[in-house]
Amino acid sequence: MKLFFRKLDVPGKGIPRNAATAKKGFARLWEIFTVEYKSLCILSLVFSLFCIPVVTIPAAMAAMARISVYMVDDEPRFLWHDFLKAFKENFWKATLFGWGMFLAMAIMALSMIVYREGFAQNIYLTIPACILLIVEILFNQMLFYAYPMLVRTDLNLRAIFKNSFLLLFLKGNGIKNFAMLVFEAAVFILSIFYAPFTLAILPLYGFGLLSLCATFISWPSIKQYVIK
Repeated sequence: MKLFFRKLDVPGKGIPRNAATAKKGFARLWEIFTVEYKSLCILSLVFSLFCIPVVTIPAAMAAMARISVYMVDDEPRFLWHDFLKAFKENFWKATLFGWGMFLAMAIMALSMIVYREGFAQNIYLTIPACILLIVEILFNQMLFYAYPMLVRTDLNLRAIFKNSFLLLFLKGNGIKNFAMLVFEAAVFILSIFYAPFTLAILPLYGFGLLSLCATFISWPSIKQYVIK
C-alpha cells in the first residue's frame, strides 16, 4: 500500500529551463519576491475583495494558492482570470475542507481556554490542553500543503487531509514548517500591536506574501511525493 495518494495522469517534472543556475532556499524565495512584488500586491487585494462575504474565505485561499504555485514554478498566468477560474472550480471543495478545518481549530482553541480556567483546581488539565495545542499547530501547518493540492490535483478531501498530515513529517519539512509558523505568528502579533496601520498593509502585501511563503515550502514536496 502506497504511503501517499497520487495523481497519476500528470506529466513528469522534466528539466527546468534554468536548472543549471536555479537558486535554492531563501535566495530563490527572495528572487521570486523581487520579480513578483507587484503581482503579490494585486493578489492580496483581489484575495481581500473575495473574502468580504466571509463564507468565501476558503475558496479565496484556494485561488490564491493556485496563483502562488504559478509564481513558485515561474509559470505564465493571467492573475485575475486564473484567480477567478480557480475560485469557481474549487469553490465547494475548498469551502467544505476549509470551514471544516477552521471549525475544528476553533473548537480546539475554545477547549484550551476552558481547560486553562481549570488549571488552578486540577493541574492534570494541562495534559489535554497541551495535546490540543499540538494538534492545533499541526492543523495549521497542514493548510500549507492542503490548498496547493486542492487546486492542482483531483484528489478527494480524505486523500488531501491524509497527504497534508504525512507531508509534515518528511525529512527537512519540520524546520521549514516551524519557520513558516514563526513567520505567521510574527505577522499576527505585529498586526495586533500596530493596528489599525496593519489593516492597510495586510490587504496590500501580507496575505499574498504569506501564501507565497507557505506554497514555497510545501509545493516541492507535493510535486515529488504526490504529483510525481
